[in-house]
Amino acid sequence: MNAIDEKVSRIVGKVLQHKHPIAMDQVLYPYGLDSMKIIELIVQLEDQFNILLDDNELYFENFSNKRDIIARVKRKLYGQPY
Repeated sequence: MNAIDEKVSRIVGKVLQHKHPIAMDQVLYPYGLDSMKIIELIVQLEDQFNILLDDNELYFENFSNKRDIIARVKRKLYGQPY
């Protein structure tokens, strides 16, 4: 895992209050991800990575697992698909 992957993993763990590692493709809803936690997650990601997620990106399904979240952050940071 690189630094971005690790930072996103820490943020997801903190927001979901989950102390054990969550697999990259594991669906996050069973860990308590709901609309309020997605808002908290978005705020944390924007603050930590100094990015701004567009309104058209703020769909529930875009935050269903860590792999998707990491790819979205990397696209914002580097402007290329991941």
